[in-house]
Amino acid sequence: MPFSVDAGDGAVDTASGPGVRVSVSADPGTRLGPGPRRWAVEATSGVVDAIAGAVGEGVLIVAVEANVSDGAMVLVRRSRVRHDLTVIAPGPGA
Repeated sequence: MPFSVDAGDGAVDTASGPGVRVSVSADPGTRLGPGPRRWAVEATSGVVDAIAGAVGEGVLIVAVEANVSDGAMVLVRRSRVRHDLTVIAPGPGA
């Protein structure tokens, strides 16, 4: 699933490791299967993969937090996006 956060005129601060954290959740939570829900990455946009869970409809939430330096200080920039989510049963042979 895609993620992004606006860093403005700043650059991602990597002094303490990857400066961008991505997390995904679903409502209901059963729409996500087993696997990672959080990632530490270096880019302010990209794609992460999550495993689909139980069949049905819900909402997927993608939250991104980035430590961004403007040269004088480090700011935290945040983005939170909600997506309608439909998990369908795999077809024959899947």
